[in-house]
Amino acid sequence: MACRVGLEFLDILEGLLPSIQEVGGYFHVLLNELERKHAFVKEVRGFGLMLGMELTVPGKQIVLDAIGEGLLLNCTHDTVLRFLPPYIATEKDVDQAVKILGKVLGKVK
Repeated sequence: MACRVGLEFLDILEGLLPSIQEVGGYFHVLLNELERKHAFVKEVRGFGLMLGMELTVPGKQIVLDAIGEGLLLNCTHDTVLRFLPPYIATEKDVDQAVKILGKVLGKVK
């Protein structure tokens, strides 16, 4: 039964891959725009919808502020913001997330 569920998921995932790549690319471009606006953003990296933003400052407070605004993300290695949106995320969802993230990054001193 578990193997069958796994196979069904792979079939569904195959159909989602074009959207994942398209929305992920869009998300990457918008994160790069934030990188250019904020000197403390060191690098944006990742593929598809699994993206990270490396900072030169600790990310803990940024994560807490983002969660307070309704954006769920986490921080790894103290300075890397990690984004893992669901595979069904749309460009509209990305716009909303980047708007919140931009607001939160604007508060960093």
